[in-house]
Amino acid sequence: MSEKTKYEVTVSAESFFIPEQSNPEQSRYFFAYRIRIQNTGDVRAQLLSRHWLITDANEKVEQVRGEGVVGEFPNLHPGEYFEYTSAASIDTPVGLMEGSYKMRAADGIEFDAQIPQFTLSVPRVLHWRLCRTWTHRLSFLFLGTVHQMIKMNKPSPNKISKIAQYM
Repeated sequence: MSEKTKYEVTVSAESFFIPEQSNPEQSRYFFAYRIRIQNTGDVRAQLLSRHWLITDANEKVEQVRGEGVVGEFPNLHPGEYFEYTSAASIDTPVGLMEGSYKMRAADGIEFDAQIPQFTLSVPRVLHWRLCRTWTHRLSFLFLGTVHQMIKMNKPSPNKISKIAQYM
């Protein structure tokens, strides 16, 4: 039995925008999130504490540390899972959450279960912002490529327009 499988907990997350608790005029965006913690290892493991990193679109990071989750310390046998719902508030319509849970296996070994990064987003906002950001980045990439071509090869305007059709 390998150490990796012996001490393994898989975490998944799903977030939801809560408009009734939000106030965009005051830069307050409220999100609920549902977490599923599953013991995918070979020994019983108990959740001891949590550590969250909550980042808004302005790159403001809030760290949250605490004992257990929602007042509980789930003790999971191999294959068992625990689900809970909680909430977070950020100053922007888009943000990220990630973190870890400190776990203790039945044999006393402590290990971290990673909480994969997930997005907090007001519906239909993230797509527009990502498209705008990527269009901006691709424009710079295109201009940089054209600049390099001009510097090195002095291409004809015809070659530059052929590159532009792929942008």
